[in-house]
Amino acid sequence: MVVRGLSSEDVDELFDLREALEVLVCRRAAVRLDGPGGEAALQAVLDEAGDALAAGDVEAAVQANARFHAVLLRVSRSPALQSVLEPVNGRLQWLLRQHPEPQVLYEEHRAIADAVRGGDANRAAELAGRHLRTSRQQYERAARALVGGEG
Repeated sequence: MVVRGLSSEDVDELFDLREALEVLVCRRAAVRLDGPGGEAALQAVLDEAGDALAAGDVEAAVQANARFHAVLLRVSRSPALQSVLEPVNGRLQWLLRQHPEPQVLYEEHRAIADAVRGGDANRAAELAGRHLRTSRQQYERAARALVGGEG
């Protein structure tokens, strides 16, 4: 097995792709939400993250926060987006788990879910873009700290 590392340019491009695609996922989820099933799935993953945070289980909260995006993708009902986004997320998997503030992620996810449930595609897209940009900054700080660029 050969594992190829990601250059900073690779990571930058992958984050750009992820932001563009996730904004589209949220926009589509807001107009394609499949009723109670989709709403229930969004609420369940939010409840899971909230319960984990309340219990002080950061790892479980991080995992639930990561699943939130998978649930959004499912409720967007877009197989094409799923096939394009999965390898991007797969290549960024480690970085996507480095956010130091799972409570912030949870709050941003709640706001996105509210916009999606309300059918407000523009608001969902706006919140998703903001969420991904601020998360990206956190991941970049974590990466710099790992290579000694920030302490």
